[in-house]
Amino acid sequence: MLRVVTAVIKGIAILALVVFVVVYVSRFICQKTTLHQTKITTEKGIDETLLVTIDDIGLHTLIRGEDSTNPVLLFVHGGPGTPSMPMHRHYDHQLTDQFTIVHFDQRASGKSVKTAPVEDQPKIETYLQDLVKMSRYLSNRFNQEKVWLVGHSWGSLIGLRAAHQFPELYHAYIGMGQITNMHEAEIVTYNYAMTKAREAGDEKIISILQSLDGPPLRDPQQVSVHRKCLRKMGGALKDESFRHHLTWQIFNSPEYSIPEMYRTFKASRNLWPNMWAEMLEVNFFEEIDTMPIPIHIISGRYDWQVPSTLAEEFVNGLIAPAGKMHHWFEESGHLPNYEEAEKYHALIREIAK
Repeated sequence: MLRVVTAVIKGIAILALVVFVVVYVSRFICQKTTLHQTKITTEKGIDETLLVTIDDIGLHTLIRGEDSTNPVLLFVHGGPGTPSMPMHRHYDHQLTDQFTIVHFDQRASGKSVKTAPVEDQPKIETYLQDLVKMSRYLSNRFNQEKVWLVGHSWGSLIGLRAAHQFPELYHAYIGMGQITNMHEAEIVTYNYAMTKAREAGDEKIISILQSLDGPPLRDPQQVSVHRKCLRKMGGALKDESFRHHLTWQIFNSPEYSIPEMYRTFKASRNLWPNMWAEMLEVNFFEEIDTMPIPIHIISGRYDWQVPSTLAEEFVNGLIAPAGKMHHWFEESGHLPNYEEAEKYHALIREIAK
């Protein structure tokens, strides 16, 4: 019997080692392939990862483009705690011929977890000021009066606020998964999940949703439970299987080590709950009625995680003398720049003409 147990344990250990080697080798090959396919080779090109010092912290930043004199396109990631840097080479490297693309990992996010920690109760204003200072750093470094600003989800909260309060820094603001009224959004997204569950006759989901204290949900743990229900009801991405594809691409990012990958996922779980109460108070319908620079909002038709219907309503009611536009991406949910990448590239090019 002991021999059998020993043999089984040995077999499991060998299998685990084989799986580890296969995964590691696959990751190595994917990273090298991606680096080769996205290499910047032009004489005026820029391709660097650096630590940008903002006050007393360091924010890990990726800057890439075929001509460093091209306009700067600054992308503000979501979460809080969900960096976009690992996705750059797959989803907006294609714009490096026209822009100098910049992704930075915010405080307590991704590669910046160790170099830019946050206090026990991080504040939205802290992240806003980091974004403003990063924008000024880029303008000064590349000798450009303004940069193009793109904000996604959580990034759209601080992005829209930055564009409104500091319009002199930006050519235009482009929002995706745009946050508008968090309190109302949580009611809308809860009701969507419940409606779809009832239409599908999914008693398990109905029971889970009914057990929650809301809407709106104020307990971050309950928010996480709701988001899982929402995904099952098709309210996050048009095709949920796409999420596995994204996970694999993140895992294979040349910019991230495996320990950094672990810290990224851990941070994304731990950061936003500490900011949820303050985020729930955000209402741009009351805060912003006029936008002094051009504003473009991109909404996925299937996005009920941050309800796109509210984003459209916000744009329609906004006073924007410099121009405004709401763009529907019909085949997307919460990640239109990934789900319909080619359409996203074409639109960014058109906006920046």
